[in-house]
Formats: sequence, structure tokens, C-alpha cells
Amino acid sequence: MSADPAVARLHALAAVLERVADATAGANPDALASCEASLEATLTHVPSAVDLAGADADAVRSALRRIHEALFRCRALGRATTDLVTLSLAAQGMAPGYRPAGIGASAPRHGRLEVRV
Repeated sequence: MSADPAVARLHALAAVLERVADATAGANPDALASCEASLEATLTHVPSAVDLAGADADAVRSALRRIHEALFRCRALGRATTDLVTLSLAAQGMAPGYRPAGIGASAPRHGRLEVRV
């Protein structure tokens, strides 16, 4: 980790995003929810280009690469989770949307799901 405070803030953001990805990969909603406050805090302290102007370019590049990789992992896991939930709801005859009462809306029937065990 860099001694430069601006680069350290980038690494802090990367660390939080990695925790979000780990919580998502582990299907741990409590761990995911616990990331919210720290993610908000790190996002409010993201350094500007002016803050990073005097920082070591290799250190900035390394931190940004780490952030990019963590964001890519979060997006991929989010898409996979959405697909899993959509498939699970469709198998139950429910649409991915919810009614105000929190009960899944009935899914339109375009065919049927056949499962062999």
C-alpha cells in the first residue's frame, strides 16, 4: 500500500469492493449489507485527479487496476445472481417483479419447465 493518502483512499475503495464481491460470491446477505456504510464512506472520499497529480503513477495504476478488477467481479456476480433468482422465480411460476405486498407477480406462461431427476 502506498504512503500517499490519495492512493491509500483508492486502495480502501478497492478493498471495500472486494468485500462486496466476496459477500456476493458467498451468498451472504448480512456481509453484503455490512459493506454499505463503508462503501458509502469510501465513495465520498474518492480522490480527484488533482489529489493524485503528485502521486507515483505506478501506485495509482495498481490501485485503479485493483478497483477495475473488483468492479468487474461485482458486475459478473450480480448478473449471475440476477439470472439465478429469475430462473428460480420462473420455475415457481413467479415473475422477477414483486407486488406491493411483497408477493411475486405471476409470470406469463410461454411454455413449461420440464425437470428430470
